Amino acid sequence: MKKLLRLLLLLVVAAAMAFTIFWYSRPADLDFEQFRAAVPHAAASRFADVEGVGHAHYSSLQMDGTTKK
Repeated sequence: MKKLLRLLLLLVVAAAMAFTIFWYSRPADLDFEQFRAAVPHAAASRFADVEGVGHAHYSSLQMDGTTKK
């Protein structure tokens, strides 16, 4: 039982380290215009500057597939 707990602890620590490395190796911010062609429904993507939050993304795509004007 003691070996199982050590193994589980080791796995949790390894997963936490892997997640930390993944999280901090990402770019802090991306330029949406650079990746616009790869984003599905890019024409419906909108951004708003929210005070205290920063840059927020929302979509103007409606449930029927049309976009709001």
